[in-house]
Amino acid sequence: MKHVIKICFLFVLTNVYSQSITKLANSEMPFLSVKDIARHTQYFTFEEEQLKGAGKRVLERIAKNSQFIIIGETHGSSQTSNFVSSWLPTLGEHGFGNFACEVGPHSAELLEQMSTPSTETFENMLSFRERYYMEELEDGTIPFFSGREDIRFLQVAAEQGMDLWGLDQEYYYSILHLTECLAYTSSDNRNHSLIIQSQKKVNKILREYFIKEDTSRNNFDAIEAILADNDVKEYFDLFAKSNVEAQSIIRAIEMSMDIYMNWQRGSHADRISYMRNNLIKNVREKYRQSGELPKVFLKFGMLHASKIHANGAYDVGHALQELSCKTGTKTTSIAVARRFVRYNDQVVDLKGRPRNPFGKSVSLLAVGEEEKAAIINLNELRYELNADKFILPTDGDYHRLKLILEGYDYLIVLPLDQEPTPLN
Repeated sequence: MKHVIKICFLFVLTNVYSQSITKLANSEMPFLSVKDIARHTQYFTFEEEQLKGAGKRVLERIAKNSQFIIIGETHGSSQTSNFVSSWLPTLGEHGFGNFACEVGPHSAELLEQMSTPSTETFENMLSFRERYYMEELEDGTIPFFSGREDIRFLQVAAEQGMDLWGLDQEYYYSILHLTECLAYTSSDNRNHSLIIQSQKKVNKILREYFIKEDTSRNNFDAIEAILADNDVKEYFDLFAKSNVEAQSIIRAIEMSMDIYMNWQRGSHADRISYMRNNLIKNVREKYRQSGELPKVFLKFGMLHASKIHANGAYDVGHALQELSCKTGTKTTSIAVARRFVRYNDQVVDLKGRPRNPFGKSVSLLAVGEEEKAAIINLNELRYELNADKFILPTDGDYHRLKLILEGYDYLIVLPLDQEPTPLN
């Protein structure tokens, strides 16, 4: 009997091997086409923050079935923020009580304070911008929250009662507001007047360093100058080691500067490790507090959301996938792309443009429309690819499309997009 079973097993194995060789030799196998992509695409709209269309049901299933959802955006997109504002109430209904962003932990705390109560979010953010925006550098101290659409999704998150997590290092210019936050930790200190005086002096020094770096064409390093500056050192030394909040801010500043310096030397992995560690730390803390695994929504740049090795590191999307594997839950990773973008009153079609990560000879952006958002089920496309229903192009698009198909579960192609509306 064992002999018969062995012969049958060998027959089946040989047959499968023969079929695989036949498929490999078949040069007539079709390439991925726009029709293939369209078969796995649904459309939706989100005007006035109301999700409508067949794609809405896809988004509802994702919210219902996922423990962690990460969207990988193109920064500077008003429609990404509009979409997030529209989806957050659905996520809230399905238990997502945590919103992680690509900002530092202390900046996230500040954003949470400025959006509490939610009705004062715009007023508080405008005051913050007026205080810390640097006209000379055309930049502020908290990234990705500069436009009205960005502030609106922050406000909606607050309305949903979501806890805001900052996983990234503090932004390059964030030391300007963090050094002032330091001063507020000492309001009961006998040296408070000295601290305020020192903080104003340090703030002026920092701005001068940043402006000098911007105008010196790489001949001046602001971080090196800050770390070596005696006034900055003396300011930090004014805070007692027992002042837990102050020491936390100082460590965050030093850690962020160290990450930036390592990045300048070519090390991207230090920043990614910091974000991964902060993610795990926050998940563990939430679990310790409630006894339940938290449901987390994350909004990051596209490369950070990939489930595979991307940009030289195993990023946040990969960390979420590992976490889901260990806890028996589901992570959904969604890339967000733009096809039609308005630049200076002219609509530009990005399909087929150089450096387009979504393919040129056959583009995932081809299903994009100006009036509606498209959501492509990459899981289904990947299944058909592995089942030899089609093959990928054999030019450079093979690598571009492979990274998208394996790195993400869905791709959303936004309707006509433009830069966020200035806050002021």
